[in-house]
Amino acid sequence: MGINSQTVFDQTIQKSLVWIDELAALLGVSATHEAYSALRIGMHALRDRLTAEETADLAAQLPML
Repeated sequence: MGINSQTVFDQTIQKSLVWIDELAALLGVSATHEAYSALRIGMHALRDRLTAEETADLAAQLPML
């Protein structure tokens, strides 16, 4: 894995952690795993309700991981 791949993964992880921290603040929870669970539940609900085209559009806007 080259240096560029590592940078991409680091950026993706950092962006994901920012989202989880923001969600934790919005929900008023201090545990990161609770915010992660809420995000996961929400993303699964979206996945189950969106069309394939809508899912592809959404996925293009999300971090790689």
